[in-house]
Amino acid sequence: MGLYRDYGPAQQLYFQLGYLPEGNGITYKGQPTTPGQSYPLDDHLILWLVKVLSKVGLT
Repeated sequence: MGLYRDYGPAQQLYFQLGYLPEGNGITYKGQPTTPGQSYPLDDHLILWLVKVLSKVGLT
């Protein structure tokens, strides 16, 4: 999930649908970020979300 203002509506929707941060922090271009390091605020700076899916109806 992108981190700047344009992503605000999507952020709200994901949380309303039960998605949560996956717990490993923010990545840049798929790689973990380093505390104190600067990164561009662009579409590659991401907070990953996960959602537990139920097994209802699966055989």
